Amino acid sequence: MKKIAFIIAVIVALFVLSGIILAGTDPEYDKALAYYNSGKYEEAITLLKEYIKKKPDPSAYYRIGYALYKLRKFDEANKYFAMAYLIDPMFSPKEIGLTPPYPHERMKETAEPSQEQVPEKQ
Repeated sequence: MKKIAFIIAVIVALFVLSGIILAGTDPEYDKALAYYNSGKYEEAITLLKEYIKKKPDPSAYYRIGYALYKLRKFDEANKYFAMAYLIDPMFSPKEIGLTPPYPHERMKETAEPSQEQVPEKQ
């Protein structure tokens, strides 16, 4: 009897959790992701910018930055990467399925001074 009650409790918990997870999806965000994943970065940026007006989500800011990076708009991309971390300092691109190397890290690497010695002018 205890096993049956436990199984029923687990099933109920799974239904509750799936409802919470599914309720958290946003059709506008999903459409932006579809554009983003198909390489339609301009369209994705437009939808994501509308989305962040309603919900300042660090993953949306980061995806805008990544899309801008892909469009070679590096300065603007960097602003959106920074905003993602201002909203959530513990944010990780891994949370949204992006794998290293992340664009902001490449930009950071190129901005750091080189360890090579610069020859002095004579």
